[in-house]
Amino acid sequence: MSILFTPAARLLSRVNYPVKFAFLLLLCALPIAVLSTIVFSNIQSEIEDMSQEQRGLRYINELRSLLGPVNTTCDKMRGWKLHHRISKL
Repeated sequence: MSILFTPAARLLSRVNYPVKFAFLLLLCALPIAVLSTIVFSNIQSEIEDMSQEQRGLRYINELRSLLGPVNTTCDKMRGWKLHHRISKL
């Protein structure tokens, strides 16, 4: 394990404290930046999915308002046919 850390320890012993802190900042900030980008991308994808769902719901509501009178007429016709068949018996 010391073979792995020896080159890093030598490098860090040669540089001054501002460089060491900058290196640590970069080491911590890089994963945070990558994860933030991934989370932002997922949120954007979910927002797009929700807007498509809302468009679909608006479309369905418009169709329901257009088909309402048709369904009412069909229901009346079914009732008339049923009543007409029963009265023949």
